[in-house]
Amino acid sequence: MSILSIVTDKLGPDVAKYLANKHRGGSHGAKGADYESHFATVKFAERARDLLEKSIDCKFISQHFCFVDDFVIINSDTDVQYFQLKNSSAIKWDTGKHPLYLDFEFQRELSTCTGIRKVSCQLVISDLNSARSLWYSMPESIAEYSSVYHFPHAANMRELRLQVPEFNYAIRKLCAFPEEDDKLDAVAIILQSVWLDASPSNHTPAEVSALLRKAKRTQPSYIRGVIDPIPLNDKVKEILGKVPDFSYSTSNGFFSWNWHDGLESGTLAYDCSDPRFKKFQEILMDSSPSCFSELEGLLL
Repeated sequence: MSILSIVTDKLGPDVAKYLANKHRGGSHGAKGADYESHFATVKFAERARDLLEKSIDCKFISQHFCFVDDFVIINSDTDVQYFQLKNSSAIKWDTGKHPLYLDFEFQRELSTCTGIRKVSCQLVISDLNSARSLWYSMPESIAEYSSVYHFPHAANMRELRLQVPEFNYAIRKLCAFPEEDDKLDAVAIILQSVWLDASPSNHTPAEVSALLRKAKRTQPSYIRGVIDPIPLNDKVKEILGKVPDFSYSTSNGFFSWNWHDGLESGTLAYDCSDPRFKKFQEILMDSSPSCFSELEGLLL
């Protein structure tokens, strides 16, 4: 049964007509589109971090054919989060021909009818005072499964990273160089570009794992691998441990090295999940360097 048929059956033909009209034509202005892409990029970063650290994947959809439609996260077939984004201060729950709170009510009903047992709806708004007011004035009929979140409007990815702590934290977890601001900004821009290029709308969700793989292909030396790093061979550890004044780390999924308290340092251009890292270890074992001058050429 189609979505419109379900809505007609459960909520009536007038509501079905409203839903169809809501998704017929129409376009977002540049300001609204930027706001939505920024929010999606933040969620992409957060969920990519969860994928790397906890192996938890999910799917994203934008402009989904539903009532709370700007952004949707599908955690499973029975667990879905819906987001309505408003880059405005003139938002109320109960004004207009089609009050906002009714969209939330209709979304809960539609989701339940389609087998989604865990439903959450969130109003995302750029104005802090409006966000506070909307939180306190939320109708009781939607309070059980709804929330309000203040998400600031930002001019660019750097500004967004500095304004949204959870975004900055997630980007640092994804980036191979978490202390270098230019690299962090580059990773944020790459994630946004991948999201915009994917345009996973309507009935074509995009898996976070697929989006992250694409981001990593775009800039493999900045973004941590999707899979766990390949552990260092015991013989490689033994060889490297004997090189005087040499230290290394794979904590961010990349092989980073340091010689003589930073006199020389660097990071391999590929991460530890790359087949080239396996080859790097094989060459190390074959050549068995005993000093930095013998090792240096392999690190370039």
